[in-house]
Amino acid sequence: MLNHHPYQVYLESRVIHLPDDLVQIQAYIRWEKAGKPNYSPDQQLLEFEEARKELQVELEKGKSIEAIRNKITKREKKPNVSKNPDTKRFSSVERIQRKNRDLMQLLNKYTPGPVKETVPEKPPTLSAVNLFCKAKEEQSGGPALRKNIYKLADRELLGLEKYVMTKLFTRVYASLPEEVNEDNQLHQKVALIQQFIRPENLDIQPIYQNETSWLID
Repeated sequence: MLNHHPYQVYLESRVIHLPDDLVQIQAYIRWEKAGKPNYSPDQQLLEFEEARKELQVELEKGKSIEAIRNKITKREKKPNVSKNPDTKRFSSVERIQRKNRDLMQLLNKYTPGPVKETVPEKPPTLSAVNLFCKAKEEQSGGPALRKNIYKLADRELLGLEKYVMTKLFTRVYASLPEEVNEDNQLHQKVALIQQFIRPENLDIQPIYQNETSWLID
């Protein structure tokens, strides 16, 4: 009778070196899945060893290092986007931040500036000639058909088509040679008219009934 004894067969195990960068990637994936906790240095070493064990299990299943690398790197870089880009939605935090930024831009764009007060301009002060002309136009009920005010040095000469040419203050001579003849003719005609017309007989305000303003030098 033969004695049956159990026997053991020793198989040589295959040892494959895992790259450190691959182990670090696996450890990072484990850290993300755990909620990104704050590990101490000792806990980091333990996580590193656990990641190495997980990769070793994948090797024992017959996977190559390159296949494992492609798998975990693809999982790590996979973007979290919607399959349909038209229905892509942003988180509420991003939407709120964008609205706040737009609101501040609108507030800064339409900030009211200082209100400028409009001060009414004062009417210009009328000279004696302008006052006389205005008074005559009011009396006649309308503006003169033709009005000319000639300024020569410190003298003024008023001409109204509706009324007789009058000379105020002292005599004014023509400043241009071609106007000398016209000035002489005007001087003679006004002197002739003054022999028959007196200021007090005209329908003008008393302030303009000044005989000296009608005299010709």
